[in-house]
Amino acid sequence: MTRGATRIRALVADNYRSLLVVCLVASAVAGVVAADAVQPQSTTVTEQQRLYEPTAAVSHGADVVTETPVYDRERLENRPVYFANVSPVISGNVTVGHQGDATLNTTVETAVVLRAIGESGGSGSGDGQRTEATVYWERTFARNTTSATLDGGEQLRVPYAVNATALFDRVDAIQRALDSSAGETQVFLRATVHRRGQVDGRTVDQSEELRVRFTGDGTAVRVETTGLDASPVTVTERRRVTDRPGGPVVAASLVGTGAVWLLTFALVSVGVAARYRDVRIEPTDTERARVQFESEREEFAEWITTGTVPDSVRGRTTVAVDSLTGVVDVAIDTDSRVIESGDDGRFYVPDGELCYVYEPPPTLEETDDVLASTESATAVDDESTFEFPESEGAVLSEDGTWGTDPDDGGDESDADDGSDPDGEAEVSDPTRAEGDESTVPPEDDD
Repeated sequence: MTRGATRIRALVADNYRSLLVVCLVASAVAGVVAADAVQPQSTTVTEQQRLYEPTAAVSHGADVVTETPVYDRERLENRPVYFANVSPVISGNVTVGHQGDATLNTTVETAVVLRAIGESGGSGSGDGQRTEATVYWERTFARNTTSATLDGGEQLRVPYAVNATALFDRVDAIQRALDSSAGETQVFLRATVHRRGQVDGRTVDQSEELRVRFTGDGTAVRVETTGLDASPVTVTERRRVTDRPGGPVVAASLVGTGAVWLLTFALVSVGVAARYRDVRIEPTDTERARVQFESEREEFAEWITTGTVPDSVRGRTTVAVDSLTGVVDVAIDTDSRVIESGDDGRFYVPDGELCYVYEPPPTLEETDDVLASTESATAVDDESTFEFPESEGAVLSEDGTWGTDPDDGGDESDADDGSDPDGEAEVSDPTRAEGDESTVPPEDDD
């Protein structure tokens, strides 16, 4: 038995209950952790589901009504500038629709708007507040409404035609009538799109606004479009997702739990073996002493010298010391060394007429086996013995029964009265011992 094994046995024996409680608690915790690790985990996932994506486009152009060295009589399409004296009327289409698996009732309301606006409603951009526009005056005319039921991919085209030069003249007339040119004047075509319907069981009611703005000085007209980049219409959905555990985390959890359970099982087995199988777990006093001695031997190795102790030293008055530490203390006090005898393994410190001696405990190999029973087994012979029956003059017949001597030739009554065949009574010899030649001993069994 090694020193490390003996120390482990001592640790287990001295702290068995505490270790058992700790292992049981750790086993329970490890079981809960392992069960949670292998259990499928459900989480709530939030997703944005796209119902449909609105689409919109605006085309514009103008017919050349006056031939010039630059333009023939033709139609100009999607030009950045149109000249009022060559092509005064600007026309085109507002095209709307949607993409996706949805059927929507689509309505387009168009109108021409003239107005003057100014900034107000905020203290400026420095304080982070939004600046809103103040409408000084506004005129709306040429209203038109067009509706249709559209499926995904279908489109609704609404035509328009605007004489931008005439609109600029109307703005000038309004300012003269108001005798004010306050604010910024705007001329634009407004198209408001409404979409309504049921998509995936959800009610949809969505509106957006498109603008075709006309700017210029009466001789040239510029066209700008806004509101064409509509965002997809989405809804928020929440659903539960179950994730199957796996990977190194689960493997590590199972391995750790198995190790804790195995340690607990081993500790319980040790207790059962010590309780019911008389297995000696706790080290004996000799084993403990030997472990202590070996530790001290390593600690005080610099004070010990191995050698041969002469008989003259052995013959001095002996002082028995209980521990190696004590012998080393004597050597330090007497300024000498401890001599470890190679003959008997004892430790000697000579000091004048005295000799201090320490005898170490036996080695661990000389102690009993840890698995040996605390009670030595005793072998018991199970040899059968034979006892003779307590009777005189009885012999063993061939059939194995006890009876009278067959040589007497008498019956049972003759045997009882003790008479011989001549009619004379037979006198028994009082000196004949029990078990003489008249008694046939049984044969010994091989």
